Amino acid sequence: MNTLHHPHRLIRTLLLVLGCAALAALPLAQPADVAAQEPDPTFTVSVPMVMANLENVGTHLLGTQMYGSLADSAISHSLVRESRMSWIRWEIGWRSRQPQKPVPGEDPVYNWASTDASAEAARHLGLNVIATIVSNPEWASMRSADGEHWYSNGPIKPEHYADFARFIADMASRYPWITHYELYNEPDNAGMAQAESPKAGPYWGLYGKEYADMLKVVYPALKEANPRAQLVFGGIAYDMFADDACVNTPETCSGFYKPFLDDVLANGGGDYFDVFNFHYYPEYADIWEVEGHDIIGKVNVLRRKLAERGYGDKPIICTEVGASSEPKPYDPTPTPITQARYITMTATRSLAAGMDVMIWWTWKNLSTAPFEHYGLVTQELQPKLGLQAFRTATLKLGGATYVGSLGLESQGVEGYEFRTRAGKPLFVLWSLDGGTHTVTLPSNHGNVTGMCGESLGPAADGPDGLADGKISVSVDQDPVFVEGA
Repeated sequence: MNTLHHPHRLIRTLLLVLGCAALAALPLAQPADVAAQEPDPTFTVSVPMVMANLENVGTHLLGTQMYGSLADSAISHSLVRESRMSWIRWEIGWRSRQPQKPVPGEDPVYNWASTDASAEAARHLGLNVIATIVSNPEWASMRSADGEHWYSNGPIKPEHYADFARFIADMASRYPWITHYELYNEPDNAGMAQAESPKAGPYWGLYGKEYADMLKVVYPALKEANPRAQLVFGGIAYDMFADDACVNTPETCSGFYKPFLDDVLANGGGDYFDVFNFHYYPEYADIWEVEGHDIIGKVNVLRRKLAERGYGDKPIICTEVGASSEPKPYDPTPTPITQARYITMTATRSLAAGMDVMIWWTWKNLSTAPFEHYGLVTQELQPKLGLQAFRTATLKLGGATYVGSLGLESQGVEGYEFRTRAGKPLFVLWSLDGGTHTVTLPSNHGNVTGMCGESLGPAADGPDGLADGKISVSVDQDPVFVEGA
């Protein structure tokens, strides 16, 4: 549709682009200058140290995936603060920290040097860390039947479960501010070719019983080391499913094994993790849409499965959800604006689905195809439009509680109602069909904010022109936040 024939769309688009660009250029707030004064007497006192990100809005739903060093030069601490994120998901390799097999009767030897600085950086930034444990040392890993391959992200030899538990417990004791430990990335993978490739992909898929047995050893050790620590189920992909015939012919298996979660729970693993965890990408939305909009559908399916086994009260988080800001080999449609839209939509849906954490994948663009443009910042640490959408979502949804769906689908609109921390009604809406729709909301007054934080002005009174506690809002495909009185 020609934008020139719809001047309100043109103005809206200009506001979005200019507003986001202006926000990206804003410096962090600095303390006001204080006039020089005569020095007062100096006293020395001891107080408890409390590390906190004073730029944040408190613990909330949103975080991002980070890799490697968390030094300022690697991730830009100023941009992290500006994003207002509450969580990071960060990988820690067992192999690089404990390459040598422990000697019986002696304390294990670890290489913590590369971990200490990053763990301190996360604490300094006031971030909640989900530490994803990956990469087994060769001495602890199961090997292929022919002995040629060892599965560094797959099953551990049972005789080394205790060594793995000791490693995690010692880490939890060393970094008591890291309280969430996720055991492996996408452990439901059953593709042997991927597991045996140089990249050593995850490979617990056909070993649900073994994963449960491992949990039974790790869980009590972690709790003894840090009673506050939470054991997080490895984020399962739970899509792109492998054929059930994988059990009989694992050498030809490819994809993710759907019964993995059932196998873990059937073998008693459900009592040995605190938080359930999954991944979601919109490429697979059609699998779940019948159960709810986008990520909500997948949450509903997984929550029902957990409930069937008696674990319906487990908190649910998503440690990977993402979308590109540029075209991909198999999808020419992504743009910076579509990524920004999806960030807002997914944050809103995740909170509506009752999730505790949503990790955007990833903080910084990667260098490998087809994932070069999934980040909120470029590899050169330049902010993208998505960073402004992410920041706005944290400011608007941080501390908010879900009230319910607005039920506007018949009008071509998806919308949800929340209550802000201050108790005000907050509505988040966007068009489902790409068109522009006018909807009526129950409020005496409303301020409309675009997905990038740009002010779109007050909402008009109801279409009847009466002060009857209803306001009218124009909604198109760019999500809007409407904060009521």
